[in-house]
Amino acid sequence: MRWQENVTLLMQIRKLARGLWILPVVLTLATGCGSTGAKPGSGETVPPYKKKHTVVYEITGRGKVDIAYQSDKGKVEKSKMSLPWRKKVIVKGDDPLTLSGVIPGFEAPSEPFTCTIERDGKQVAKKSDHLSVSCFWSDADA
Repeated sequence: MRWQENVTLLMQIRKLARGLWILPVVLTLATGCGSTGAKPGSGETVPPYKKKHTVVYEITGRGKVDIAYQSDKGKVEKSKMSLPWRKKVIVKGDDPLTLSGVIPGFEAPSEPFTCTIERDGKQVAKKSDHLSVSCFWSDADA
């Protein structure tokens, strides 16, 4: 009977892990939109400067992973890819950047997998774990 409880628990963890990748994406959209670009206390409205930035998203490790990241058009792109995985995009402005990966299945791999975000050649986020990883960067972190 004990093994059935373990299988049920593993199934619940798997469902939870599959849903975790969306949390950073939702937080990014909820906190990163709507800036006027005005300096605090300046009293004037300054349109946001849309400088282009080169962003490299990367997840290293082995196996397959469900990936979600912010594309060059600001949309969230989702796919299932084999690791290692790397994607280069050009983004405009200082919108927050998010990369998430979830290992599908019941068992975590024996070694962790790692997500990183580079912005204009500088590593701005890195995280390692066994079931899911989420990297996040915003200009408030800079």
